[in-house]
Amino acid sequence: MDNNIVVKPEVILFDLDGTLIDTADEIVDAVNDAVAPLTNGELLDHGLVKSWIGNGARVLFSSALRHCGIAEDDLETEFAARWDDFHRFYGERCGTNSQLYSDVSNCLEALIAHNYRLGIVTNKERAFAVKAIKQHKIENFFEILLAGDTLPVKKPDPQMLWVTIEQLSVESSKVLFVGDSMVDVATGAAAGVRTWALRHGYHHGAFEQPLSPKQQPERFLNSFAEMQELLV
Repeated sequence: MDNNIVVKPEVILFDLDGTLIDTADEIVDAVNDAVAPLTNGELLDHGLVKSWIGNGARVLFSSALRHCGIAEDDLETEFAARWDDFHRFYGERCGTNSQLYSDVSNCLEALIAHNYRLGIVTNKERAFAVKAIKQHKIENFFEILLAGDTLPVKKPDPQMLWVTIEQLSVESSKVLFVGDSMVDVATGAAAGVRTWALRHGYHHGAFEQPLSPKQQPERFLNSFAEMQELLV
């Protein structure tokens, strides 16, 4: 598509972590809280923990346990023993050391004022996602939230977008999905939904590398201010 031409959608669906809210610091905090007994209090590297973000808390915490030396044969048992602690720690941390990306609130307000319907599709567990958006006072912008524990699957499975679109009773051709990672781009491609990618967030450097045509989003965005200018 010519990047100078913007076909405006009716519905805009957003990823959450790394797209709307920079949550990395509080996720790292919670992981370190939970694995402290395994590391004698030594903190895990911030960049390493951040590299695990994107596939939901369960996958992230499993990665942390592996890094702390838990063998695969013991992983299920250790996970079960420590998950409630991690869940509690992250529940306490959620919204305490995170921030909206620049111009998010202004952009969402402008989109609502121009009659766009907005939703969130995230791999974050629902309890965490709801707390995060409430803490940052953006919950009233969104008509729907599909979370990482809503379905048996997570992104990049296209069911995440298909179910959301079905619940909104809208044609997929009238939907735009906005994310920050290759998981989001792959989800949009698999679902046949237009996808834009923000250059901030947790793409782990993937957007700085050459991408095949199938990996390319329709458009890259540098900011929410740019998104607002394009759509409003």
